[in-house]
Amino acid sequence: MILDLLLTGLAITLYPLPVMAFVLVVSAPRGVYKGLAFIVAWLACLVAVIAMVLVFTGGNPPAPRSAPSLAALVATLVIGVSLILYSEHRRRRSRGDMALSPLSLPLHLLSLVLVGRG
Repeated sequence: MILDLLLTGLAITLYPLPVMAFVLVVSAPRGVYKGLAFIVAWLACLVAVIAMVLVFTGGNPPAPRSAPSLAALVATLVIGVSLILYSEHRRRRSRGDMALSPLSLPLHLLSLVLVGRG
């Protein structure tokens, strides 16, 4: 069971995004040292995630096709709404004193969906 969790975690972490980030870090000035710090931090995060999964699950995977708990759904909703509110705050702050109507964000998102571009 633990091997399955480790293999899944390894497959997720080998996604191309960390590889591209590493290439950009190494190509920067003093890239070797920054690359080493990047790899050490990346491995530390990987170990932390594996440790948290093992602590919370006790090494046992969830039952197949089990529904997420209510706490997980509420946490996902709270994190999502918080990120949307924070991004709206940053967007308004970056534009200065331009007053926006309360419907401007939903209408802009609707136009992005309908048109398919920004």
